[in-house]
Parts: sequence; C-alpha cells; structure tokens
Amino acid sequence: NNMDRDVAALVEWIGATTGVAFTQPLAEELKDGTQLCALVNAVSPGAIKKVQASKLAFKQMDNIANFIRAVKAMGLPAKDCFDTIDLYEQRAMAKVVASLHAFGSLVNAKPGYEGPKLQTTVKFASKNVRQFSAAQQAAQRAASAGTGVTGGSAGIMERSEVKRPGITAGNAAVGAGTSDHTLTGVNSGSAKIMERSANTRQGITFGNSMAGAGTADLTAQTAGSAGVMQRAE
Repeated sequence: NNMDRDVAALVEWIGATTGVAFTQPLAEELKDGTQLCALVNAVSPGAIKKVQASKLAFKQMDNIANFIRAVKAMGLPAKDCFDTIDLYEQRAMAKVVASLHAFGSLVNAKPGYEGPKLQTTVKFASKNVRQFSAAQQAAQRAASAGTGVTGGSAGIMERSEVKRPGITAGNAAVGAGTSDHTLTGVNSGSAKIMERSANTRQGITFGNSMAGAGTADLTAQTAGSAGVMQRAE
C-alpha cells in the first residue's frame, strides 16, 4: 500500500544521505533522533551542533526536538512538522512519515543540493520572491494614489456638512423651509389658507355670534314673538 511504499522510500533516502544503513524498522531506527540529526547535517552541515548518543529518554527526545527546530529553520512550515511524541511514543507514525516526505521534497528543491533525492509524490512550493527597484516602487505608489478615473465617485458624490442640528435638520437640508422660518405659498401648506381669525368674543352667546345668527340688538326678525305678543303691562 501507499504507507509501505512511503516508508520504504524514506528508509532508502535517509540511509543513502547519512551513509548509515537501517538495521531496524523506521520507528525504532529514528526513535533516538541520531539518524534524524545526521540527515539534517548531511543536507545543511552544522545545522545541529550537538547530537546526543544516549539511551536516556530525555536526551533522545532532545535530538528529535532539535531536528524539528532545524527543519523549520530550513523552511518547512510548522503545519508539516510532527511532534516529538508522535515519533518517540509512536503515537502518529503516519504524520511522521508525511512530515519526512515534506522535508524530502523541500530538500529536493533546495538550490545547489546534489545529494540523494527522495522518491516522493509531495511537491514543495518554493517562495517566489520578487524584487522591485526604487523607481518601480515610486510608480506603484503614484498609481495607488488615485486619479479622476480611479478615484470613483469619492469627490463627485461628496456630501456637504450638515450644520443645522435638531429635528428640523433634515427639512432644512432639502430646502423645505427658509432660514427665517417664514411661510411661503409652497411650504406653508394650509397654514395660511385655513388660518383662523382671532376669537375675541366669549360667553354663552359665543357660538351664536360666530355663526352670525344674531346681533346685539333685537329686530322684528330676531326678536321672534317677543315684540308681537308683548303683553300689556
């Protein structure tokens, strides 16, 4: 299967690169970290200064941790790295194999590297760093500043400042009123048409007086029968 094929490719590549052939299965061979440190130093001499050949667990785990730090420094993304216990305790050997293939792909793409190449389907995307001259950078800044064409409607649709606060600010902004609050034929509505005259007459005859039904003096019409049927004293 694919896992067996990937493991076999790693065994061949690591052994060829370090010059130390595997005598155990992959997990056991790499557990103390010495082969991993030798792999990094073969690709990038001096990358790991101190390799500890010891049977003590913490020193073996230090070797693995040093390998992980070294490959990150060489450009392997953290997401492609395994954790120390993934290998030392064999918790996630599939992750270890995938990580070593990613590292092998990185090495394959390393400029000037002429050592053994890992047979892998993993393709490592190298950085495409572009360099711009000072003149090109200045031209780019000028282009980014914006013109009448690139500026869009920023200047055309600029809104004037609303200086009149209060509940009448909207009405004032659209020109529905005047600054002196006078009424015109347009904006007054029915204010002038339906204007009521001042009421100066009060009392119980106020309604009759406003309707024009009587006057202050009696006449033949307004008096009713008051004068016709006046009884003699």
